Amino acid sequence: MERVRPLKLAEPAGPDDSRRVQAASGLVIVDETLYVVSDDQLYLAVFPHMGRDEGKVISLLEGHLPESQSERKEDKPDLESLSPLEPFDRFSNGGLLTFGSGSSDKRVHGAFAAFAQDGTIDDVVLLDVRPLLDVLHERIPGLNLEGTAVSGDVFRVLQRGNFDGSFNAHIDLELGKLCAQIADGGPLTGDLVRSIHKHELGQMRGVPLCFSDADTLPDQRIVFSASAEPDEGGGDGSSLGSALGLMSSEGEVLHLDPIDVQVKVEGLAVIQADDGIEAYMVTDEDDPDKPTDLWRLKVPWT
Repeated sequence: MERVRPLKLAEPAGPDDSRRVQAASGLVIVDETLYVVSDDQLYLAVFPHMGRDEGKVISLLEGHLPESQSERKEDKPDLESLSPLEPFDRFSNGGLLTFGSGSSDKRVHGAFAAFAQDGTIDDVVLLDVRPLLDVLHERIPGLNLEGTAVSGDVFRVLQRGNFDGSFNAHIDLELGKLCAQIADGGPLTGDLVRSIHKHELGQMRGVPLCFSDADTLPDQRIVFSASAEPDEGGGDGSSLGSALGLMSSEGEVLHLDPIDVQVKVEGLAVIQADDGIEAYMVTDEDDPDKPTDLWRLKVPWT
């Protein structure tokens, strides 16, 4: 695994007025443009040319967040996922979907950022995800949604199970119905849920591995990341390391291999190559002195 470059904004942004992206949690790559969300920001960061150019921000959610890290932790929207959706309904160029983890009452909002024909973001639809999350809370203790990816006709959501009594799981939502609700402006409702499947991902250094993000390959298999955090109770904590896995479109874990650098992978995007998979990742070390870098890992899976 190699560090590619730091991600830097052209202008200061966010409550901390910083030009460095911190607490990155979701990553999408479209035509060599990087799109990044952070769990304690209200914006989408856009980096042309694989991050070689400085980025700009696009507002996703309304409101303001505290400058203090401790206060912001309580108020943050916890946007933990970012996934591209193909064109549908009035969104003829597709777009990017993000929503909160659902781990607190303030983490129940989402947004769909629609692409214009030239690839820029020209519309943002705010979404109320609470009705969907309410249904999931009834079925999953310690709800903490961390990653999403499209596979066939389902929108797969990954549940991070590092909470006492909780569990790792993938949740399959009806993709067609989800797109219809986005086109209507929401809310996202509980009847989107098709199925919930538990997963045991093993341990790293005695700490359970838990889902952190996902992306889809052209054949509809899903590459996912998982991290080992000793913090119990579902809170943020330092990581003992991460792993990269491969899941079939049906939800079976086919591979799960440790990453050779001790980082906490939070955002993942993959590119299929002839000789394997290139995985690009952004990290969140839960430390304001360690801003987000872009990493790359070549995986020989076929």
